[in-house]
Amino acid sequence: MKLAPLAVAALACLLGSSALAAKAPPKPTRTILICHATHVKKHPYVLVRVAVSSVRARLKHGDVMPANGACPQAQPALTPSLTASTTTATTTSS
Repeated sequence: MKLAPLAVAALACLLGSSALAAKAPPKPTRTILICHATHVKKHPYVLVRVAVSSVRARLKHGDVMPANGACPQAQPALTPSLTASTTTATTTSS
């Protein structure tokens, strides 16, 4: 009579472990290397592995694709825009 609870517990453990083994393994996520912009002059980029689905958004935020497996040493220059310093107003003197 004392063996019945022990047998039930052993059976429950066996059933629980077989259910875990029957679970399908997760699908591997496709990843790619990208140079993440750190916005620091000393180390402007760091090479990271990200999901392929996130690459487009990262490129919009300043990250770049590596060239020959390495990140650039400097961040690209900003594109010029119209500012007060580039547009000059003409003044007339009387």
